[in-house]
Amino acid sequence: MNVDTCGKAHFHTLMLVLGIAAAYYVTGRLGLLLAIPPGYASPVWPAAGIALGAILIGGYRGWPGVLFGSWLVNMGVSIEATSGVTLLKSAALPTSIGAGAALQAVIGASLVRRVVGFPNPLSREQEIGAFLGVGGAVSCLINPTLAVTSLWIAGKIPSAAYFQHWWTWWIGDTIGVIIVLWVVELIDVILRGLAGRTLDVYGVVPRTVHGLFGIVCAPFLHGGWQHLIANSTTLLVLGTVALRYSRKLTSEALIAAWLGSGILTWCIGGAGTVHIGASGVIFGLLGFLLANGVFRREIGAFVLAVVIFLLYGGALFGVLPTEQVEKLRISWPMHLGGLLGGILASWHLRNTKA
Repeated sequence: MNVDTCGKAHFHTLMLVLGIAAAYYVTGRLGLLLAIPPGYASPVWPAAGIALGAILIGGYRGWPGVLFGSWLVNMGVSIEATSGVTLLKSAALPTSIGAGAALQAVIGASLVRRVVGFPNPLSREQEIGAFLGVGGAVSCLINPTLAVTSLWIAGKIPSAAYFQHWWTWWIGDTIGVIIVLWVVELIDVILRGLAGRTLDVYGVVPRTVHGLFGIVCAPFLHGGWQHLIANSTTLLVLGTVALRYSRKLTSEALIAAWLGSGILTWCIGGAGTVHIGASGVIFGLLGFLLANGVFRREIGAFVLAVVIFLLYGGALFGVLPTEQVEKLRISWPMHLGGLLGGILASWHLRNTKA
């Protein structure tokens, strides 16, 4: 009877591990479609969320599934089978990355259990903020650091590109971009309906200490489904165009737009106001694509800039504090900060190969 029970337990664990590995592999392969060269770091990495959720729900015994799933994903990028030695070396890098992914999921789950508790209905803003903080931003420092350091040691990336790859990896692990926007908005709607609470308090609040947190959080928060749908659609279009033009340059432009929109809003936004939404990032991509047509002196960049201007040029009035903009409660500081960030990124990268 004991042998029977033990056998069933091992079978269930095996199925759990294989299920996690399969889910990680599928979502990881999708994430690699947006990876920047040499093909490891992606600005969208939903597999990290799959790993955290799997460990929280299935328990720590599922960590081998994260490691194996990550190993399978990255082995496809690093494999070199010219000889037995190169094959072993190429297998070592995805093993290191997989170990980082598993460690990140385990530590993230442990932090969530300790700080927030699990299972948890997440009925208070503090609980949701803590969950997103320790389960997302904090725990997701682990794998980017271990993985990008491994890539650097292996000679896959130069020292000058270390931070770009680290940031891209961290962003990809922490976010999931459009997916996370919708999940967060769904949570916010549920909170409003059931508890009369909202996540919007985590937006940028100008010239306040707690408002600094909004520089990171604001792009994920929206004032309703209409706001979210409008931003998601535009972000999807401009993001796809920019990534198709250059994944490497777009990753740096996103950093500049994100920080530019948040920091400028915190500095010059109206006192007591709360600024939310991904529009600052959108205007950053708009400024980046338009400025490329001026700074890069390439016919392709110029033609793309002209097309983007014809499609979205009218939106540029949204960076001005006009009466109409104020009436519609549009955050012109976020738009302006993002636009300037995108333009500055384009100028800074003007001589970098796309």
